[in-house]
Parts: sequence; structure tokens; C-alpha cells
Amino acid sequence: MCGKVAILIDGGFFQYMAKRLIGNPPDNQNIMQFAHSCARSSEQIFRIFYYNAYPYPGKFRNPLSQPGSVAGKGTFASDRAKQFDELAQENLIAFRRGSIQFNGWKIKDRVADDLISGKKTSPLTDNDLVADFKQKAVDIKIGLDVAWLSSRRLVEKMILVTGRHRLCPGHEACSARRRAGGRCRVFRTTPFSKSAGAFRRAPGNIL
Repeated sequence: MCGKVAILIDGGFFQYMAKRLIGNPPDNQNIMQFAHSCARSSEQIFRIFYYNAYPYPGKFRNPLSQPGSVAGKGTFASDRAKQFDELAQENLIAFRRGSIQFNGWKIKDRVADDLISGKKTSPLTDNDLVADFKQKAVDIKIGLDVAWLSSRRLVEKMILVTGRHRLCPGHEACSARRRAGGRCRVFRTTPFSKSAGAFRRAPGNIL
């Protein structure tokens, strides 16, 4: 077991932070490059756990549209689903699939502020609303994997890349891992750097 490490990546957080850095959603090469950079050269990666939800599978109609525009199941959704299918086939990857719940529509924060302040007096339009999605089941799957790895003593160290920290069951599982004498490192804030064309984790930012 000596030197084995498990990498656990919250895909939603990773995609958000990576897009801010490189300007585009990360492809599978970016994901694999980053995951391998998390481990030291002396460590052996046991498995890379990647947690994300496929795009919402249904269609939804903006309630203000006349006669009504239908969104969902577009090119972006099909491309993202294909990317995840291919990622799941990568060596060492264990893809953990969450789910997306559509909770209707909500007024954009900026528009709500303008309504409250009186800056906006015109009727609402399609562009004033945003679809409200919630990702489910990812947090609990992170926690279950951390608990499984700990109970079986399969790795010496776990590296959890997430922005959820204390709200994530995986954080509590990491705490239990430490109490049992193991090591679990949590990346949050901005754990990425891009230098000389390489996409990798930045030094530091480890809890």
C-alpha cells in the first residue's frame, strides 16, 4: 500500500475553475493532466475518481416565451455527454455519475436587484430568467468513496479537489480518515496553474 494515492475530483468545481483559467471548458486531456499532477512522482495513483452529472436529459420551456422557446438536449448537452462517456473509458478513471434536477425558473440576481431598486420598470423577458438546476448525489458519492477507501486501507493518501469543503460529506469522511491515522488532503480555493503549456495543480492551497 505504501505510496498509493487516490485522487477525488468534484467535476463541477473543477470545470468552473478550469474555465476561468483557460477560457474554455476543460477537455478530457486537461482533466487527466491535472489529476496526474496531483500526485508526486514517487507516488502511485490507485484510482482517479471523477464526480459529475450528465446534462439535464429533458426539455424545458421558458414561461415568458411567446409562443414559447424550448431548451435542452442541444449540441452542448450531447457534446458534454459524449465527453463524459469517453472520460469513463480512460485508464484509472472511476466516473461517479450524479443527477441534475430541474427546479423551474428564477429571476436573475441582477434583474431582481433592479426590480427592487426601481431601475427596471419594463415587463420581464426571456433573458431576465435563468433555469434553476441542482446537482444531486455527488456529495454523498464522494463521502462513500472516501469511507470505502479508508475502511479497506487501499491507499496511503487521498486528495480531494472540491469547493464544497465543510458542506461536503467527503470533508467529514476525510476528518475521520485523519483520526484513524491516514492522510487526506483537500484542495479548495484556486488549486490550478498554467505554465509552459502545462495544466496542473498549483503548489500550496492544501488543507
